[in-house]
Amino acid sequence: MTVCPRCHLEIPAAADTCDCVPAPPREPEPDRPAVPVYSENLRVDRDRAFTRHADERHTIR
Repeated sequence: MTVCPRCHLEIPAAADTCDCVPAPPREPEPDRPAVPVYSENLRVDRDRAFTRHADERHTIR
């Protein structure tokens, strides 16, 4: 038995070639808009601002 280079299935010795149908090539994906990277510094600043806001609210009570 041999292995088909396209579908990687075994071809019986009685058959000369594999009867697999090659998959049509996929269309290239359209360009996606760039996604902004959320940096660690922005997260830290947001957390600090939230903590500061929470502390200010807590002292009012």
